[in-house]
Amino acid sequence: MSTEYHDLLSLLPPIRRARGYRLYTADNRRFLDLWQAGGRAILGHRGGKVVTRIKQDLDRGLLFPSYDRTRTRRLVQALTSLLPGAFPSIATVFPSIESFLHRARSTAPDLLVVDSAAPDAERLVASPSKLAAAAVATIWRPFLDPEGVVGTLLERSRWILPVLPDGGLAAAQVVLDRIAEPSQLHADPVSTASIGSLAVAAYAVRDAPARPELHIPGFRSVGPYLWYEGATPYESLFREFLQAGILLSPDVNTPSIIPGELSDGERAALERVAKES
Repeated sequence: MSTEYHDLLSLLPPIRRARGYRLYTADNRRFLDLWQAGGRAILGHRGGKVVTRIKQDLDRGLLFPSYDRTRTRRLVQALTSLLPGAFPSIATVFPSIESFLHRARSTAPDLLVVDSAAPDAERLVASPSKLAAAAVATIWRPFLDPEGVVGTLLERSRWILPVLPDGGLAAAQVVLDRIAEPSQLHADPVSTASIGSLAVAAYAVRDAPARPELHIPGFRSVGPYLWYEGATPYESLFREFLQAGILLSPDVNTPSIIPGELSDGERAALERVAKES
């Protein structure tokens, strides 16, 4: 993570509880969460079957590192139902996306990492020679049109990295290797609980209702994802939104995300702060 990421996130007061898409401080100040842990809380905080599974595994003490092949098979089944176009693939769970990228770059120096929700993804898809010349790893984000740009990226990627709501248990990253042979990249083991939560998360994303776009001044919308394209320095923008009770992504290279539920007052506040920034 960049220094700017940590500096901006440190501006957020200590959070004592989180519900849905809102964060609360000890003095009960509320923040609307558009960061959502980079997408790992895209279904909200402390809700749904993912958290229930985590609680069950915590009760069983399943936090130790493990190669749990049974749960990995269940994870593959869940991902197949969520991303049928990504298979056949070999699924490996890495402790973090950073650990995968470190291993991948050691074997593929030409690695090209593409965010499926990024504004320039369409341009890349329109340049097949560039994609063909690199080992492509696509960061797949929920609630995007599975056809068109996203579908083409999945077809042309060596690796697919789904961003799944894991309940905040860990930063474990499942990696789908499109080459139908045992992966050359060996990951350190992650906890059984992490593997189980990722499987439940895949089903939860599959069954979640679609998210509409919301156009905010200064941002480009790609599905529910907001990429900043304004002229104000991002640190200043982040501070202004935070002062208004809205948490943006602390990393300009990671999109903010429209919450799954938004009141009329929150929508108006979001649009107002964006216009004034």
